[in-house]
Amino acid sequence: CVVGAPSVTQGRSIKSLTDLADQHWLLEKGRREEWVWAANNGLDLETARVTQFENGAMAYQAVLAGHGVSIMPTAVVERDITAGRLVSMSCDESGAFAYHILTRPDRVSLQIRAFVKWLKAQVS
Repeated sequence: CVVGAPSVTQGRSIKSLTDLADQHWLLEKGRREEWVWAANNGLDLETARVTQFENGAMAYQAVLAGHGVSIMPTAVVERDITAGRLVSMSCDESGAFAYHILTRPDRVSLQIRAFVKWLKAQVS
């Protein structure tokens, strides 16, 4: 999800990610998934104002404090969105940019099946 504090997002009309090109982007250093996802959705973060933090928790705190916007997993931000501390501006999790579980059909044990069932339950 692309999220920001209500003070950052207030009064903005957001139809696409490019409407946020002028925002201060707060991201975790070393993670490229967000950059690829943004580019796939029409926003080149290479030309945007970006601050990279040593870890995701620091970026998250900066977003909560109203210092900019970020791309974060839904599971991380959903509580703060529900509580009104963050606003979701885009939350498209479909398409090729996703995590997948790959198993060999001839080697799926009961333990692997149980793990996959548990993992799917955690993300749903």
